Amino acid sequence: MATRVRLFDRSGILQYEANAPAFREFVLNGIGTANFVIKAKGLENYVAFGNYITIEHDTLPDVWVGNIVTPRPWDSRVITVNAKSAMWIFSQRVGSYKQPISGSWGSVFSQIIAVVNNAELTPLQIGDYDDGAVVFSSTVDMSNVGTYLQRALTQAGTRIDFRPVIQDGKLTIFVDLQPTLYTASELRLEEGLNIKDNTSVLIEQGEIYNDVTIMGIGLSQSKFTARAINQESVDKFGLRQILFSEGQSQADVDRLAVVRLAQYDHPRATLGMITMNKGDTFLSTSLGNSANVELKTKGYLNGGSGFRGTTYIRTIQFDDKSGEAALVCQEI
Repeated sequence: MATRVRLFDRSGILQYEANAPAFREFVLNGIGTANFVIKAKGLENYVAFGNYITIEHDTLPDVWVGNIVTPRPWDSRVITVNAKSAMWIFSQRVGSYKQPISGSWGSVFSQIIAVVNNAELTPLQIGDYDDGAVVFSSTVDMSNVGTYLQRALTQAGTRIDFRPVIQDGKLTIFVDLQPTLYTASELRLEEGLNIKDNTSVLIEQGEIYNDVTIMGIGLSQSKFTARAINQESVDKFGLRQILFSEGQSQADVDRLAVVRLAQYDHPRATLGMITMNKGDTFLSTSLGNSANVELKTKGYLNGGSGFRGTTYIRTIQFDDKSGEAALVCQEI
């Protein structure tokens, strides 16, 4: 199956579809880009700014969805269409500087989508989510809805997935809230097998903190604290302390101390690589999926060259012209 591009107007009504090679980028909790070329004559109205597009292919499990944005180069025969993924929509909304929010994380998430759609209706709709036990009740700065959402996702250690559904020619973009950043999968990435030789880059990065204190303040201004230490990390890297101000109950800070320590007690490796579709590689290449990675020439393993570890996928770039996927993975 060739790559199928579908074009929708700003209300989500299907206008045009065609097979066309395209580039698209998926970014975990971030804004990806896409571009493709379409003939100019007779199709210019379908690629108006703000219109929605989907891009799908049977070798990739996820459908890319987003909005047409500037720039839009023209010549006498073709138009180059640029787009940003659906996460971009949140960044185009200005909420209240003092926005009251309350309820579970799932309920708060629904309120964020409501802020977007109250300004101007979009195809965005709350999808599947784990409501969670944590209850929020506060006033937050939502003057840029996208900035607040990304900050909240980072704090909660969760991710969102955009799931376009087309029914009777109408696009709905379900926004699913996942309870964790990554999902276990059987994906295996190995240099020389489905990782293109000499394309991998490994970066060890921090910050490293191994003595974490959380200080939270409840609705009645009562204070709660919790502390977590990883002695192995202290012995290896020296004492590295940090204080986070977050949480609204003792249960909150107890949980967050464990979560933040696990995030920071060791440096994590970021890996970039070009992958090829060997076996079912691309069918398992989805944002947030875990992957067992083995590099033969980068990093150190048991005193020799190489890297072997479990990661999750943070970024996917796929270009139909090359038939290859560029991945950025984060060590778990």
